[in-house]
Amino acid sequence: MLHEVEQTLQAVLAHPDVAELWAKGRLVKVPEAFVDFSAIAPEMVPARDASPAATPSAAERRRNAPRQRELERTRAAVAEAEAGVGRRERQLGDARNEERAAAENTQEAAEQVRRLEHELGEARKAKRDAETIVTKMGRAVKAAEKALIEARRIAEKAARDVERLEQGER
Repeated sequence: MLHEVEQTLQAVLAHPDVAELWAKGRLVKVPEAFVDFSAIAPEMVPARDASPAATPSAAERRRNAPRQRELERTRAAVAEAEAGVGRRERQLGDARNEERAAAENTQEAAEQVRRLEHELGEARKAKRDAETIVTKMGRAVKAAEKALIEARRIAEKAARDVERLEQGER
């Protein structure tokens, strides 16, 4: 929008027919862009007369009043559009900063996830190893219980044998 306003004002300044349409409020589209005023020969530029006759009369001021009001409205629109551009540029800068911070947070979180997944893998391996040891120790306990039962049985038998032999000696 700002570009179109600038383009319109440049065309109004460069071409009298565009200026006339604009002053009458009949300019219906943005005129072609004019980026170089050097094509205007110096002799085509009217000389400025410093005499009192060169100052506009009241009638001329009344005739130019709508154009002047339009120029003021357009200048205000340009200023407002420029302020809007400034706000949007600041918002874009803020959004880029937030995006950068979010990307850094994402990267840190991904690194933390990687470390935690590694630790989880290590913990699962340690759990499997501990379960294997528990299973082996369970078998060892059962074997020791059987051995104890067998040793008690043998000890009881030996005690009975000793008792029988002692009774036979008497």
